[in-house]
Order: sequence, then C-alpha cells, then structure tokens
Amino acid sequence: MMNNNPSRRLSLIPVILSDPERGEGESNGPASCSSLFPAFHPPHPPLFIFLRPQNLADNFNSSGINAKFCASRSHVSKCGIKRSFAPIFSPQNAPFPPSFSRKSREKRAKNALSAQPFHGFSKSQKPGQHLDREKCGLSSIAKYPIALLCLSLLVGAAFAQTGKPAAKPANLTVPALLLSDIHFEPFWDPAKVAQLDGEPVAKWNGILAPPPSSDQQQRFAALQQACPTKGTDTSYTLFQSSLDAMRANAAGVGFVTVSGDLISHAFHCKYFTLFPKATPAEYKTFVEKTITYVVDELDASFPKTPIYVALGNNDSSCEDYLIDAGSDFLKETGVEVTKNFPTAERQDAQTTFADEGYYGVSLPAPIQNARLLVLDDLFMSKSHRTCAGALDPQAAAPQIAWLGKQLADARAHKQKVWVMGHIPPGVDLYSTEKKMIDFCAGQKPVMFLSSEEMADVISGYGDVVQLAIFAHTHMDELRLLKDESAGAPSKTPVPVKMISSISPIHKNLPSFTIAQVDPASAALVDYRVFSSSNLTGVSAKWTEEYDFRKSYTLPDFSSASVGKLTAEFAADPGGTGPASQDYLNYYDAGSYASALQVFWPQYVCSLSNHTVQAFAACACANAH
Repeated sequence: MMNNNPSRRLSLIPVILSDPERGEGESNGPASCSSLFPAFHPPHPPLFIFLRPQNLADNFNSSGINAKFCASRSHVSKCGIKRSFAPIFSPQNAPFPPSFSRKSREKRAKNALSAQPFHGFSKSQKPGQHLDREKCGLSSIAKYPIALLCLSLLVGAAFAQTGKPAAKPANLTVPALLLSDIHFEPFWDPAKVAQLDGEPVAKWNGILAPPPSSDQQQRFAALQQACPTKGTDTSYTLFQSSLDAMRANAAGVGFVTVSGDLISHAFHCKYFTLFPKATPAEYKTFVEKTITYVVDELDASFPKTPIYVALGNNDSSCEDYLIDAGSDFLKETGVEVTKNFPTAERQDAQTTFADEGYYGVSLPAPIQNARLLVLDDLFMSKSHRTCAGALDPQAAAPQIAWLGKQLADARAHKQKVWVMGHIPPGVDLYSTEKKMIDFCAGQKPVMFLSSEEMADVISGYGDVVQLAIFAHTHMDELRLLKDESAGAPSKTPVPVKMISSISPIHKNLPSFTIAQVDPASAALVDYRVFSSSNLTGVSAKWTEEYDFRKSYTLPDFSSASVGKLTAEFAADPGGTGPASQDYLNYYDAGSYASALQVFWPQYVCSLSNHTVQAFAACACANAH
C-alpha cells in the first residue's frame, strides 16, 4: 500500500527525473547517480520507490532536487509512465551487507524488483525498453533501471563509510513537546485577580493581556513578602512568550507532555492574602480555573494534538503537598485533563484520575502499540498529607498496584510504555547535603519519595518501559533506574529524562524540550532543549541550548546510551571532562552549575542508584 506520510516520502523516482544540471528543453546524455540524486548522499541509503504524481514536486523540491521536468500529469503521461504509482522497493529490502560485491547487490536489487508487483510503466512500456530520453531525461533502463544501480552503489558507499547500518534519519521520528513546572502565576498583577476570580476562563486573556496596573510592582512585592518564595514564577507575559516559542519551534509535534506543577508556588497563601474571607470551595474553584487556563492555552497553541498532563505537588485544591484521594478536585480536574482523549479510553482515564490522579492512554499514531502511564506521585511523597494534615501511609498503594498490573499487561501484549510523574524516585542530594547528612556513617539520605516501591516496579520492567519522565527539581537532568533485586544485573535499566522548568523561580532561564521518538519502538531517539534569553519573557529570544545526540555523541537516549554516559561521569570524579562539563553547563539553564560540581561524585551516584543502600555503597566508595 502506498505510504503518503510526508515523513516517509523517499528519494528515488528514476523514470521521471531529468538531469538537474540541464534545462528542460535540452537533450540529456546518459543519466548518472550524481546527476539524478545530487542532494542524496551517504550515510543515508536511498530507497527505491514510486510516488503519486501530485506529491512529486513536494517530495523533491524539499530535497533540493529539480522535479519540475516531469511533475505535471501531462508530462508523466508523455513519459509513458502510469499515473498510479506503487512502491517497488521498500526498507525491508535494503541496505545490503558490506560483504556483498557490487554485482551481488545489483542481483539482489533485481530479484527484489522482480519479486514485487511492478506498476511503474504503462502497458506499452516494458521494463527492458527505453524511455523517451528527450522527454524524460534518461538514456535507457536497459537491463537494469539506473535507479537500481544507483541504489546499490549508494548503499554500498554508505556501508563503506560507516561500516555499519546508517543511523535512522530524523524525519522518520515523531516529534514531541515535553514541558514541566510551568507554575503559572495568576497573582502577578494583584489588581487583576478579583476579575480573574469572578470571570470564566474564556475571558482571562482579555483581563491579563492589557498593560499591568500602575502599582503592580509594589503590590506584587508585598504579596511575595507575605508569602515568601525563592523567586518569581511564570507571569502572563512569560507564559505567552513560551507559547510563542513553542509554536515556532515545535509546530507539528505528535503530542505534548506536561509533567506537573501547573500552578504557582505559595498559591494558597497568596489567594487567602488577597481574599481573607474566601471559602475553601471558592479557593478550589480558582485552582481549577488556573489549571484549566494553562491546559486550554496549550490546547489552543497545539490544536488537535494530544496533550497529556500529570499533576505535581503544587496542583491541589488544599495546599502544597496536601491532597485527598477521591476528592471532587481530582474528579473535576480529570474531566478537564482527559477531555480530548479517544472516547474508548476517556472513561477509564477519568475513573482512575478521580481516584488518585493517575491514568493510562495510548500514545498517538504513528507510534505503534505503545502506552503512556501517568502517575500522581504526590501520594508517594514523603511530604504528602491529607487535606486535614494527617499522614496516610497507604495512600500510594492503589497507584502502585495499578502501575504493576498495567506493566504486566503491556509485557503480555508486547507493548512499549512511557511512564510519567512529577516527583522523581531516588535520592534528593540537594536536601541531603543541605542538611549535612552523613550517609557514610549510616545516616539515611533524604529521599524524594516515601518508599522505593514505584522505582522498584518500573525498573523491573526494563524490557517494557522505554522512557520515564519526571521533573520537580526545575533542572535539566537524567537518571537510570536499575532493578536492584536479586539476579537483576542482567535486566535492562530504564532511562529517565527529567524535564527543566518554564518557571524561572530558581533564577534558571525558562526552557522546554523537543524530543524525537521512534514510532516503531517508542524509544526516545534525541531531544533538544530551548531556553529563553531572560527570566521575564519581555522581548525574549528563545534559542536552542543544546542537542543531546550532538553534545554527547550518543546514538539515542536509550538505557545503553544513558548507562554509557553515567559511566563516563563516574570515571571523571572532578567533573572536568567534556561530557561532565556539558552536563554542568546544561543542568541549570543559563548558568554553570558550579555548586553541583563540588558534589559531583555523590551526584553521579544518585543518577543510577535509586535505593538508599545502592547510593550509599556508591557514594561512600568514592569518598574513600
């Protein structure tokens, strides 16, 4: 069946291309590989395919190849070529091993051609006959169509240069936009908050867009003093600037992920400072409206694009880290988050979201046979409390059980999975060092979560989980979850990408990530990070900060690649090597992480040792 996906349009239409170095009216001499395919070169082997006439110009103009000569239907007809083209050479047939001689490659190509239905010529034109060289720019196809010869020669050249199969071209991947820690600040202009509180979300842009109030700076400074935070979260101006940059750099993404913390820090304090007589129900409504505003703005920026949202520790109708299972807040927020899900999956997602903010959904086509499992791991946090302030040690149990069942089902059905939450598993090294905990003397390091259960479950399915996404620290980080149970060293670890924040509250430049996903395996092939030129979004320029594969010279973000990178970090305890220096530069967008370098060996141990015992064994061995 003909593949019309633009990302799959391929490079060879030998029977309808003229020599691009000659004019349309000039007679062409014998065609050559270089004249037919000047923009196509190793290490990307070409594929032999016929395309529909109406798609011809689009495919070849984008490749820098002159396609005007035979682009029209009338000219195609004059060339004696059928208008209904079909593929006659596919990725499954190529490339050939480097041990094959040129003659062997030509023979294999000819056999592949004869084994498939061939519809490239009209009934009056036989594969062994000449085409009109004046009209079509080819002297002959003689015994072998020249494209097959070019195919075998170019594939052979690719192998001769690389000695291994060429890397998958980027245009065969699915782009995805990865966001986190937006922390939208509706209180930035306190004079406007009463209007926001009283109006539906649909009118919020009309309230927020006009110039700020004359006393905005003074009133917001007073609010910040009453409700201290480490800095300023995402204002309307910064949020809109980030959306503009996303639309400019991430147009056409297949899906968007938001790994938690949609609303600003100290949200509860700020609201009740401005509205001291407000009720809890009124506060819940304002929280829900703010979350809806953020999601709706993303929907408007990426229409008809799946957007998957996890909740963070700030996303609650109570206070930071306080949330009740089965609350109205979860039920109502779940309806908003899942509103555009496929009908067949929406009800189940809303049901589990109403329980504890978790859900599963199929990743969109063309990604094949893959699911996204989203967790609200606030329920797993060591700081979690109910809205009444009580401990709930069993709060996480339903999610952990659900996660294990989903992964077991995925393994049984040979599905691939992404897992997304907000708070990462493992050691919180920043808090550990800040509290001067001596973990080498037996003191327990500070952990992000109350137990290692979630990480243990995920790491036990390294054959299923292609990627885990977390955030929370606002920094650009990675992790590797290894199954540390008995006999686990042979198991595949799970690569973890921690997404940096839009919020500049830690004086970090706002940033977002654009990923490239292999549609066949759901593996993360590459990602690029884009950051703002300032913290406010005012006249900000958003530019690419780095590309993972280019910076670290790795083929992908697989467990093997992340394992290789963390091993390189471990072999560089001073953090002075090129890879370590790159990581320290990118960790905190806009500044070099000099403080992290002081604890580099301990930090590196935290990247791939999520249990207390494994971390201590690694870090203390380095200390000695």
